[in-house]
Amino acid sequence: MRKLKKLRMAELTSKLVGEEYRLGKHDCLSVIIYFCEAWGIELPDEFEGYTRDNYAELYNIDNEKAIDAFARFISTLGEEVPPDRLATGDFILAEYAGKKGIFVHGGSGVGICAFADKGISATILKPYTVLKAYRWREN
Repeated sequence: MRKLKKLRMAELTSKLVGEEYRLGKHDCLSVIIYFCEAWGIELPDEFEGYTRDNYAELYNIDNEKAIDAFARFISTLGEEVPPDRLATGDFILAEYAGKKGIFVHGGSGVGICAFADKGISATILKPYTVLKAYRWREN
């Protein structure tokens, strides 16, 4: 399955990158959901009282709290891996200039994430500090 995931990464990324950022539609949560669904990873309908429908509300009220909840959520999807062992498809919590973000590792040091000012993009991870990374468990 992991080999299939690597082969499909370019195809999946090309369909997503370039989309305009829209909270609740094309944001970090939707990026993770998109890849999980493509790879057959089952996601719960709710996590700590948050759903796909109300996560945007939390983000608008307190984006740090939202990112922290999101980070706890991705930690349930897989096993933690050291930042120097990242592989294509790993979920990453990273920080740059005091702001945290959630990425999907696209391979070759690139992360896929949604940015309010850039939309969904493939971003070089080198300037970011990887705080946590998780490799998903196959169902």
